Amino acid sequence: MKAHFALTALLVGTLLGGAAQAARVVNVADMGELGPGLGSAAFAINNANRTVGRATRPLDYQYVQVVWDGLAMQVFDDCCSGFLPTPRSINLGGEVVGDYYATRDDSIPVYWDAAGTSYTLPALGPNGFGFANAINNAGKIAGASLDANMDTHAVIWNRTTGVQDLGFLGEPAPEFRRYAEAKGINNLGQVAGVGLVDYNYHAFSWQNGAYTDLGLGVATHINDAGLIAGYAPGRIPVTWTNGVRANLPALGGGKIAYGHLVNGINNKGDLVGYAPAPNPGTFTIAVLWRKGRVINLGHYPGGTNSYAMGINDKGQIVGSGNLVPGGPHHALRWTVTKAGVSVERD
Repeated sequence: MKAHFALTALLVGTLLGGAAQAARVVNVADMGELGPGLGSAAFAINNANRTVGRATRPLDYQYVQVVWDGLAMQVFDDCCSGFLPTPRSINLGGEVVGDYYATRDDSIPVYWDAAGTSYTLPALGPNGFGFANAINNAGKIAGASLDANMDTHAVIWNRTTGVQDLGFLGEPAPEFRRYAEAKGINNLGQVAGVGLVDYNYHAFSWQNGAYTDLGLGVATHINDAGLIAGYAPGRIPVTWTNGVRANLPALGGGKIAYGHLVNGINNKGDLVGYAPAPNPGTFTIAVLWRKGRVINLGHYPGGTNSYAMGINDKGQIVGSGNLVPGGPHHALRWTVTKAGVSVERD
């Protein structure tokens, strides 16, 4: 499909929390999809400029896993069409992890090699249920697996040694099942996640067999510097540095980012996600947190929704958004520079 380009201006002075600045220019490239009007979504990008996501196949209107090398899209192995496959993470070698729904409530963890062949990850229990959330460059995978009693254990999968049971952060109240989930893993093997303790969810970090309780909340991402991102109670986005929690700023200048969501982190300490859009008639809007400031990534021109889902160490950001009000979402890619913000539709 022939590329289409558009230009728009995004004013970010007040949104950066500083004095008024010149408008940033947003360059938009339309790169197509698997079928007209069917949509696509991007979830993660690695440092080799490979993006992973899903799209709707025109043959039967089912979701399939896709990857983009640069902006060229191809279909991955068709492991689980019709069960909402969600590739969640991609490492430098192009290996991918995620999961798909086996039932309405239960998912199966999946690993895709760099060629796109899929493998079901081994589980602690006979049902095979679990979640695969993140993969590091060594091929270690952070997630959770359900045992025969339907308790949820935090686990690490390894391509050669199978599943490692990390157990639990603590014990829940008697009426609840035990629960711990590894959400993120860095290249040092450090893990971030969440566990149920008594009646409350606690964020944790894990390293070399030992848990550290970070207090109430959920830890979702960890980078190689040990910076952890996640949520305080009330789904308030926060970071932890050496166990100390700090709030992320809100779009529009608030010190607490109510209604915002964090979806990705890189090794430079950048975070991406989305915020409630500030204007009537629009909905969510993609944002980048960088060096203590929040940057509005904007919508595709004419669109009303956008989400940032992943960021690599080069600062390339992927996500999705609609192109017109009520239209299907398409994968988007942003690159933020001193000159401005550019957006490309994958």
